[in-house]
Amino acid sequence: MNRMIRRFQIRPISGIWMMTILLIFLPFSPFSVLALTEQEIQERVLEITHDLRCPTCQALSVKDSTAKFSLQIKAKVRKMVIEGQSAEDIKDYFVSRYGPWILMAPKKEGLGLVFWLLPVAGLFLAGGLIGLRLYRNQHRISQSSGEDSPPPLTKQEREVIAKDLRQFEEDD
Repeated sequence: MNRMIRRFQIRPISGIWMMTILLIFLPFSPFSVLALTEQEIQERVLEITHDLRCPTCQALSVKDSTAKFSLQIKAKVRKMVIEGQSAEDIKDYFVSRYGPWILMAPKKEGLGLVFWLLPVAGLFLAGGLIGLRLYRNQHRISQSSGEDSPPPLTKQEREVIAKDLRQFEEDD
């Protein structure tokens, strides 16, 4: 019976094994957020608030604005960063509260993708129209060069031109 008890006894884990287990699993634990330094938190807050539009100013990002509302948003973002939320989670939170206009740049999906591709399509369309216009003008010039050439001068017209040229040379 004593043998069975010894077999199922829990042995204490050695210090080396405990440290190994902690080093492997600590980065994935919720306590890993505590490892963020003040500088890392500030960098993440600035990065996230750069992508959010100031609701008061609307032309500035929350990062660049000093409006009271922007300061409140910065404080909320800071709190969410400290809680360990990802940048996408934080942005999604503000989009759910204020709508997609809160983002400085639209997302590259759905209707936002149209807004990203529209300028590129416009450039290609403008380039195509300019190329077509140049081609048509060149084609028109090449066709008209053969048809619109003036008829050869008659003998009487050549004499009048020669007389005018002599008179012009004598006046000099």
